[in-house]
Amino acid sequence: MAAEKVIVYGYDTSPMYMKVRYVLLMKRIPHSVVYVEDKPPRPQLLEFGITYRRIPVASIGNDVYFDTRLIIDELERRFTPEQGFPSVYTANGPVEKLLMTHYADNNIFPIAASFIPASRLSAEFKKDRQQFNPTMDFEALNNDKPRFLSQLRTHMYIMQSIIAKSSTPWLLSTPEPTIVDIALFNLVNWAIRLRATSVLILPASKAPAEYRQVMEWVEAMRARTAVEIEDASNPAGKPPKMDKDTAAHYALNASPTGSLMGKKLFVDPAEPLIQAGWVSEGDAVSVTPTDSGRVPQFGTLVGLTAETVSIRIQMAGSQQSVVGHFPRLGYKIQREKASAKL
Repeated sequence: MAAEKVIVYGYDTSPMYMKVRYVLLMKRIPHSVVYVEDKPPRPQLLEFGITYRRIPVASIGNDVYFDTRLIIDELERRFTPEQGFPSVYTANGPVEKLLMTHYADNNIFPIAASFIPASRLSAEFKKDRQQFNPTMDFEALNNDKPRFLSQLRTHMYIMQSIIAKSSTPWLLSTPEPTIVDIALFNLVNWAIRLRATSVLILPASKAPAEYRQVMEWVEAMRARTAVEIEDASNPAGKPPKMDKDTAAHYALNASPTGSLMGKKLFVDPAEPLIQAGWVSEGDAVSVTPTDSGRVPQFGTLVGLTAETVSIRIQMAGSQQSVVGHFPRLGYKIQREKASAKL
């Protein structure tokens, strides 16, 4: 079992935080939670130089992981079935990752997000979200409800066609839920909780035959997660809260591992950005999401491969630092002036 504490930063209404929460729950991984605001500034992360605005963020020792894909991959690597932690992947893990990212996150997430009632959102929240997506109009999205319900209905039919062929309660005929179950349930359940879908998503006993098995699967996932939460033997069931100072202390005072996914950090000389001279090891760089939440994270480049980028993030006014890790897909890397905030 990994010796370093797993600390997750998030808030309960964030579906991406909840996805990681369900993974921790199913894998039964001990962890602590630092609850943060639903919009910046987030002093809990600024405490050690993190300006990245998306949630969740996870720290394990001196390493900080950004993006749910990388967080889940690292949890899988550190907490293995051989150590008593079930995997959320099967032998088809790479395909399951594609389904999680390109089907669930990229297709169903925007539909579910459209059901957030504009009337519930504060002016500050709307202004914050519009800063990184100027075209975002929550009222207009709500007015388009029939269109989004129509799209969701299509996805319900797709999920029905999958689960109809399953030999277990789960989507892929597995004995336990996989990351595909977790990713899709997380978003469908979120849409249900927003209540705008009540005309479409009904209890299994009342749902039309065309997607009744989907609702049976949703109810099975709800029951399974409820059991795990209430199981006193599951250390992930009711994780303890941690204050920001304690969490920062753990991260800043842990020994750097100098590795990612079990491999020593290095800057790959075959990387096109290196060959073009656009960035070099030791450069001051920024790493910025290319889709939403485009707030750069500054640091010193210490690792770059086809899959990941790693930067050393300096705490303001201190010699202490953490190493932040990002996936390559969905992020832009560029050299900054030496005076850029590290």
